[in-house]
Amino acid sequence: GTPGSNPKSPAAAGLEQGQLAELAGVSRKSVSNWEIGKTVPRRSALIAIAFATGVNLYWLETGESPYP
Repeated sequence: GTPGSNPKSPAAAGLEQGQLAELAGVSRKSVSNWEIGKTVPRRSALIAIAFATGVNLYWLETGESPYP
């Protein structure tokens, strides 16, 4: 899946579900649902995650590199 449906980069950055939930302004259950592909994050949550972790927003949304 794409990072938007299964965000691996925040986990790789050492964030746990609770920390990611706090950064994104959502519940831990929401993060769990993202990780298993049950739901996808809202754009506002992805923006918050990108800002807090330094992960590129385009990559989080599409799973594609923003660079050629």
